[in-house]
Amino acid sequence: MKVNEKLFSKAAAYCAKSEHCASEVVDKLMAWKGEEDADIDAIVERLRKENYISDQRFCESFTRDKFRFNHWGRMKIRMMLQAKGLDSSAIDLAMNEAIEEETYAEALKNVILAKLSTLSADDPQLLPKLYRHVASKGFEYEVFSKVVKEILS
Repeated sequence: MKVNEKLFSKAAAYCAKSEHCASEVVDKLMAWKGEEDADIDAIVERLRKENYISDQRFCESFTRDKFRFNHWGRMKIRMMLQAKGLDSSAIDLAMNEAIEEETYAEALKNVILAKLSTLSADDPQLLPKLYRHVASKGFEYEVFSKVVKEILS
């Protein structure tokens, strides 16, 4: 099937600048399409075939970046990737490859210490406030309880 070369070139340039998943590319193509006749599925397939789009590569990049720069936990990263329509197996593989257990616990420790510096030590709601904060960042309760015991003991 013949694809609209103008839209394909624009989409290829968009994908070459940074990692994008198929749903992001489809959204961009819909915005760019306007009155033009374009088979978006054919364009996305060609982008996949020519390796401009790789959902696995996107999952790994997204996971690594959100963990390192935004200090997000696994649950929040997983939820955001699922919202983009990505496959669970690709998400699981990316999580295993991009986040090491020791690094994960250390990142959570840093998040907790940063939040502790803004709270009063004698606050009776200290633990619930800490947990709400790390839960909003997407960290699991099990990891939180281990790390907070280590910090507060």
